[in-house]
Amino acid sequence: MNISVSVRPCTAGDLAALGLHEPPGSGIAAGLLDRQTAGDLIYATAWTGVTPHGGAVLDFRAGPVPELKHLFVYPGSRGAGIGRALCLWLEERARLAGHSGIILGVEPGNTAARELYEELGYRTTGDVSTYSYGFPDAAGNSSTATETTHMYRKELPAHAAVDASTAPTPIEGGPSRVLFYGVTGSGKSSAARAYAQATGLPEFSADDDIGWLPGWQQRTVEEQRDIAATIADQDRWVLDSAYGVWRDVVLPRAELVVGLDYPRWLSLARLVRRSLRRSWTREPVCNGNHETLARLFVDDSIIRWHFRSFTRKRQVMRGLQTDASMPPTILFRHPRQLDEWLAQLPAQLPAKSTSAGQAESL
Repeated sequence: MNISVSVRPCTAGDLAALGLHEPPGSGIAAGLLDRQTAGDLIYATAWTGVTPHGGAVLDFRAGPVPELKHLFVYPGSRGAGIGRALCLWLEERARLAGHSGIILGVEPGNTAARELYEELGYRTTGDVSTYSYGFPDAAGNSSTATETTHMYRKELPAHAAVDASTAPTPIEGGPSRVLFYGVTGSGKSSAARAYAQATGLPEFSADDDIGWLPGWQQRTVEEQRDIAATIADQDRWVLDSAYGVWRDVVLPRAELVVGLDYPRWLSLARLVRRSLRRSWTREPVCNGNHETLARLFVDDSIIRWHFRSFTRKRQVMRGLQTDASMPPTILFRHPRQLDEWLAQLPAQLPAKSTSAGQAESL
């Protein structure tokens, strides 16, 4: 008989409870959490209240499609649908990240696991994988094991039926208040505009509507917070970023956060090309202001801001994804993943067009 469980990413506050189910001193959960923070994987854990029942990993470094691995249900919780819940939750995370498939390996003698995966729609690929790994035994000594697994794959449809309370999706009836966030130069404004036009949600600009006045003058913090609160209180909106001084105003109202967690080289290259183009064409940005070559070299230039804010913004995004108290957060590692996700949005009446040259949020 199934029990009702909550599946969510592991957080630092979970380590004490999870550590009771692993060999002393092994630090298995802590190690997986570190890799989750680095963006390599999602470490999903299943709970009823404060009681953990098991976990599983979605590894994005496996290759073209992510790999579901390390699925483990604690002995006292088996037979209650925990493994199924973990699989479905991670499958949806893979789909939301723009992947069309997911793979996993099954040991030849693990009949129960093979039956579960086949019931969920996984099919053998004919590939066999052999690998070795180290682990601490019950006495705390280091040991090495070698395993052979048969590989399975499941295709992920663009609009899989999921529990909307745990995995919001960009379809009709989906989230109505969406915040885009990312490092400077990642293309947040363009992404937010595309989402707004596809869904019919009204679009707002952190720079044009909240942050900047003509003459490169910023509104006071109090003014920015008041405007941000007015926008956040509305029932429907797409916002292309959130400044640190008022991010706390909009986050509690957001139903979905879309993070553009691109590499530094990619976002910086985009930013430099964009700034040089705007300096040449004199296209208006930030409420009618203009970028110039001279402004690229001042102390508060957008290029310098990229270097000062890159690490902090990346930490903010990844922290939102792992914080169960925050809105559901999707992170995209490459523009291709974002484009594939946006392409899945159903055609709807386009939102009102924004003014040409709408600025990227700082």
